[in-house]
Parts: sequence; C-alpha cells; structure tokens
Amino acid sequence: MISVLIVTHNNAGDIPACLDSLPWPDIPLEVLVIDNRSRDDTGERLRQWKNAHPSRNLRLFLNRENRGFAAGINQGLANATGDPLLILGPDTALFPDTLPVLSRKLSAENRVGAAAPRILDWRGNLLPSCRRFPRMHDILFELTGLPRLFPGCFTPKWKMPEFDHRTEREVDQPEATCLLVRRGVIDSAGMMDERFPIFFNDVDWCLRIRRAGWKILFAPGARIRHRKGTSVRQDPMHLIWKSHQGCFRYFRKHRSGRFSLFVLSGLGILLIWTGIVRSVLVRTGIFRDV
Repeated sequence: MISVLIVTHNNAGDIPACLDSLPWPDIPLEVLVIDNRSRDDTGERLRQWKNAHPSRNLRLFLNRENRGFAAGINQGLANATGDPLLILGPDTALFPDTLPVLSRKLSAENRVGAAAPRILDWRGNLLPSCRRFPRMHDILFELTGLPRLFPGCFTPKWKMPEFDHRTEREVDQPEATCLLVRRGVIDSAGMMDERFPIFFNDVDWCLRIRRAGWKILFAPGARIRHRKGTSVRQDPMHLIWKSHQGCFRYFRKHRSGRFSLFVLSGLGILLIWTGIVRSVLVRTGIFRDV
C-alpha cells in the first residue's frame, strides 16, 4: 500500500481535483490530508469529498494551527502505515500512470530511495523542477539581482539550466511537489527538519537523504500537472522573509570551517537587505514573483 501525504493551507479550489486524480481503483492507497488551519473552506471541501467517496481510504487531520509544511509532512509520516510514501502538493493532478511508473523505479534498484516525476503546468508546458544543492556563492550571486535582471546572460548553474528534464538521471534535489520515498529513507535520513517550515525543507531533506547513501531519481516517464505558486501567492510579503530565513538556516546548518562563519554573516546581512528591497517592490506592485 502507498501512503499519500498532502499538506493543505487555503487550497479549497485545488484539493478536490488533486484527490480525484489519484489512482484509487487500481492501487491500494492510504491518503492522509493534513490541513494547517485553512481560513477558506478547505476543511469543508475535504469532508464533502470524503462523504461522497466512503470507500476511499482518506484520513483527515484538521490542525488548529498552521504548523508549517515540514511539520505537516512529519505529522503525516508519523501516522502513515504504507510503504512507499508519496509527498504530494494539493495544487497538483496525477496522470493515470504516474504512481505505477514511479513505483517501478523504486523497485528496479534498491539504492534508489526517492523518485520524482516531470512537472507540467495545466497547459502542458514543462516546469523545470530539478536543482543541484546550492553553495553559498550561488546564493550570493543570486542576491546581486543579475540573474533576474538579465536571465538570458546570467543563469545560475545550481538551477541546472543545461538539463532538459526529459532524460532520466540521478539528481540532487527535485522539487518536493511530488516525491515517492521508501520508508527505509525515513528510517535512515530522518523526517523533515521543522526549522524549515516552508522553504528549504526539501533541499535539506534531499541532502540528508543523499548523505545517508540513497539515490534520488528523476523519472520523466512519470508526469504530473502543477498549478505552480498557488500557495506562495497567498501572502507574498510573508513568504519573501520565510524564503530568506530558510536560506540562512540551511547554510548555517550545513556550513563547515571558520571562514564560512564570516561568509555566513555577510550572507545574513545581504538576505536582510534584499528582503527589504523585495518587500518594497512587491508592495509597490513592481515585483510580484516571490
């Protein structure tokens, strides 16, 4: 049985289609939806869906506070009974063969601990989803603003601009919008670090998975649709600061050597400064992309 873990927060418009897309009749599923105190009618939509499909193994956890994405996933991991486990975003929809393809990839090689699909938008356009683990100088370069101002001239290598996302390969960090993970990975690498409530939790988790000796496979034969940015756009000002906070905590956790402490201090100052600039640009309507 596969356990599907979905964390929601104000996703009333997306979650029914996500649940409808799961291959309920064909694969034994246990679906755990953890709602982080949605302010819309996500909870009601979930109850309605459950009542309309009484034969589906859907378990609802309606939290009284927003504990963050990482804590929500960990809550699901602690209550799930299946193996493997699928981390799935609420603003996604699977294709009929998505789970079978990903499951076969895990079964084919014992050291593949996680597998991720190719991600498309609702029009069928490719959404690049794989990255290398960022190094501190990668982020410092990003903070200059040059990659955003001149994307054709400056493309950060850690974002894998050369990768067409149509070739199967081992990767560092696929987007955790859809990630099938062996239970053995949880046993050896641990759960998500809740110090990264929204951003960089997947980066940190993938790094620990790789360090534990597992491979992470990008499998383009499996596909999902993703309404990218649905959750992020709900409160861009707040999420700008959360993204910068997650970045700083990631490098503080994984830094090494005395010199990196000096660079980390500089990174912290730059993150604060660029956070202020981005917030001003968002508030004035000049800049909308978190």
